[in-house]
Amino acid sequence: MKKRSSTPEKYIFNLLAKKDYTKYELTQKLKNKFGINTEEINNILQRLEELQLIDDNRFKYRFILNKLLNGDGPYLIQQKLQQKGISVELNDIEDIAIKEGISLEKNAKNLILKKTSLINETDRLKLKKKTF
Repeated sequence: MKKRSSTPEKYIFNLLAKKDYTKYELTQKLKNKFGINTEEINNILQRLEELQLIDDNRFKYRFILNKLLNGDGPYLIQQKLQQKGISVELNDIEDIAIKEGISLEKNAKNLILKKTSLINETDRLKLKKKTF
């Protein structure tokens, strides 16, 4: 049987014990689950920030790094962060890639090779000549 959280705070602590969330995501979860007002949500989020349990900048950095290491490109990363309520410039993503020694060009080449793996050999060689 699934255990129900009795308070918004306990609910948030249970969520954060499993993974990081943005303030936007937590706000949506609290509104949907408890229907509490914006002021109460802001108080909860402020307390979590004081305890350093949430930090959108830390989340953004870790998210970008993880996605770059998985081979995702800057545009996809930017789009996914926007869905999580965080705006980011492409330059910021490129700066993190440079700082961490990740080649965006290599990621793009690997993605092209992965996507073209289903194309027959002749067409793949033609495409490879065009892209590299």
